[in-house]
Amino acid sequence: MNNHEKVRHWEENEGVEVLKRIGIKDGASIIDFGCGFGHYAFSASQAVGDKGKVYAVDIDKRILNFVEESISKRGITNINVVHSKEKNTLDFQSNEIECILLYDIMHGTSIDRFEFLKEVQRVLKEDGILSILPFHLSNFRDTNGKKKKYSIKKLIEEICDLGFQLSSKIEDRGVHFEKYHSPHYIKKGGVDFENLERGTIVNFVKV
Repeated sequence: MNNHEKVRHWEENEGVEVLKRIGIKDGASIIDFGCGFGHYAFSASQAVGDKGKVYAVDIDKRILNFVEESISKRGITNINVVHSKEKNTLDFQSNEIECILLYDIMHGTSIDRFEFLKEVQRVLKEDGILSILPFHLSNFRDTNGKKKKYSIKKLIEEICDLGFQLSSKIEDRGVHFEKYHSPHYIKKGGVDFENLERGTIVNFVKV
């Protein structure tokens, strides 16, 4: 298989398995916030089945256009593409969603994660799942907005202080797809799927 085929195979197999391990069930509603090119949204669409619903949310309209084209080509019917127009907000009703994925978006200044996690808590149903895949831990910011290197342990403590309870950790099963789409690496000949960075998925429940 070439790289693209390997990614598609991961989306339809290992990605589905991983999402089911975090507790996603058939018929669930999921937000993939900062969905990027949709790799986890495509896995989630299979994990929740025809009765479930996945909301692929991103601030980048160009990426969302790509996701919409992929949805159409694959004949997927349970993914809704949503353009996020404002930082730190989720345009969903309170207690509406059963799982929210925050994969590779908690670093930097694109969102204020402290304010955003209040929105996550508002939107999640009781006992809803918050699943985080943190990369770029050296680019995290503290409550004052200053760059500060984080550890997974510190991040877990911080999220638990905001009203969540740790439910599980899945070691080295989250894939960092950034280099797969990077023009720099594509120009150099790309990065083999097997060499993409892996990370720990940390899962919480709303309490």
